[in-house]
Amino acid sequence: MLTFRETQKQLISILGFFWIKVFLDTDFVDAHTTSVGVQLKDMLNGIDTFRDYLSRLTLPIKKLHSTRIFIFSEGDLDRVSARYGDEGRVYGAGDLAYGQMETTLEVYTYPIDPNFEPEFLATTFLGDSKILKRGVDYTLSDGTISFKTDPLQNPGLEKRLFNNLDAEPVYQFLYWGFSIEEDISAICDYFGVIAGICGLSNVSWKLAMNIAWDLRVEGASVRNVNRLLAVLTDTDYVDEAGTVTAIYREGDRQCVQTLQRIYTAPLKAAVLVTTGQLIQPAQAIFDTYSITPGTRVISFENFEGLTLGQGFLHRLSTSGIFLPNVSTPITKTNATSFAFYVGGSAQDVDLFMQDLNSGSPSFFDALAAKYGKVPDDINPLNEIRDLYIGGNSFFIKTRRDCVDSKMATQLLCVLDKTINAGSDFFVIFEKTEVEETYDLNDVSESIGIFYAVTTSDTGMDIDETQIIAPRICG
Repeated sequence: MLTFRETQKQLISILGFFWIKVFLDTDFVDAHTTSVGVQLKDMLNGIDTFRDYLSRLTLPIKKLHSTRIFIFSEGDLDRVSARYGDEGRVYGAGDLAYGQMETTLEVYTYPIDPNFEPEFLATTFLGDSKILKRGVDYTLSDGTISFKTDPLQNPGLEKRLFNNLDAEPVYQFLYWGFSIEEDISAICDYFGVIAGICGLSNVSWKLAMNIAWDLRVEGASVRNVNRLLAVLTDTDYVDEAGTVTAIYREGDRQCVQTLQRIYTAPLKAAVLVTTGQLIQPAQAIFDTYSITPGTRVISFENFEGLTLGQGFLHRLSTSGIFLPNVSTPITKTNATSFAFYVGGSAQDVDLFMQDLNSGSPSFFDALAAKYGKVPDDINPLNEIRDLYIGGNSFFIKTRRDCVDSKMATQLLCVLDKTINAGSDFFVIFEKTEVEETYDLNDVSESIGIFYAVTTSDTGMDIDETQIIAPRICG
C-alpha cells in the first residue's frame, strides 16, 4: 500500500515544473496535493475497512474517518447583525442600530460541511501546527463552526488573498480536520441482530455477538457456555494452560498473570487461584461465575431455594412453584396421597401435588423405594432435583454485581435456544448488598423472573433482594 508521503510525492511529480517552481501560490498547490494524497490514502484504508466488515470476527467496532481539508473564506464570517429583541440591545439610545454588524465578536462563525464533524483542527498537516479541539476552541452546530478566537490569527495558518470581482478582496484560509470514530451500530446492525444480540458499540458487546454466533453455529459446548459466562460477567476467559506468576490489582481490575498472558476481572471479584498454580483452559479463576451439573450437591451459600416456572411445569397458572432448600415435613392427605410445603398459589400447589402423587411410579413411590418408606420429612429441592431435573440440567451461578443485565438477558436467551434438546439450565444471581435495576425493555422473548423466599415462623416472606431465574426465556 502507498504511504501518505509516497502518494504526495507522486502527485507533485505529475504536476510538472510550472506548478511546482513558477506558480506563485505554491503553498496552496502543496496543500492541494497533500489533500488529494490524504484522500487517496483514506480511500485505500476504506477498502481495507470494507473488507473487515465482511466478517464478524474482524468487524470494526466503529467507523474511522481520518482527515479532511476545510477551506474557509473571510467573506463567509457571520458577524451577527443586531436584530429586534436581541438580549442586551437598546435601540435608539446610542447602542447598535437595527441591522448594524458587530465589530467586536465573542465567537467567529463560518459555514462548514455538516457531514464531517472534526474532533480536532490543525493549521498545517506537516511540521509545527496550532491544534484546536472541539468543545474547547470551537463548537459545531447545524452546519456551522464557531471559533472562540479569530481563526485567522493562529500561527502556521496557510492563507491567501482572494480577489472577488464583486467586492473587496478577502482572505481564504485552510484548516486540516481530524475526526476520530463514528458509531454506525455495526455490531448490532451487521451481525448482532441476526444472532439476537444488540447493545453498545464496544469490545464487550462484540465478544457477546461472536459468542452468540458460535452458540448458534457450534452449539452449547462446555467451552462456549464458559465463554458466554465470562463475557456476561466482564471476566477474561482462560483459553490456554499456564502457571500463575503474579496476582495483583491494577486500576479497577483484578489481574492474574501467567507466562503467556494476563487475565482480568472486575475489582470486586475474588481470585480463586494462587501464585505457582497451574491453570487449565476454561478454568474459573475468579468467583464471578460457576457451573454445577445438576447431579452434584449444590453448596451455594445462602441458597434458599428454587422456583420452577412454566418452562418445567406447563399447567401452572401463576409465576411458579418454589422448592425450599430446607427440611420440610411430609403429611398424608388420604390413604394413598401425600403432600409437603412448597411455595405458590393454592391452585398451582394442588396441581403440583396431584402430579407428584400420580404416575407409576409416583414421586412418593420413588421416595419409598429410596428410603424403605415414605420419609417423615424431605428437602424438596434436593429430592425433586435428584429425581426429575438432575441428570439433564446444570446450574449457573453469577455474581449479580458483575453482570450487565441487558447483555445477560440476551445471551441467556441465545443459550436457551441452542442448548442440547432435553437439557435445561437454571440461572442463580448471587445475593449481594449492591442494589441494581435489571432493564428488560429491550428483550423480545418472554421472560420469567422469580423471587426467592425465606422461611419463618409466620410463613413464607418475599425477599426481593435475590432473584432466581430458572428459565430466562419462556
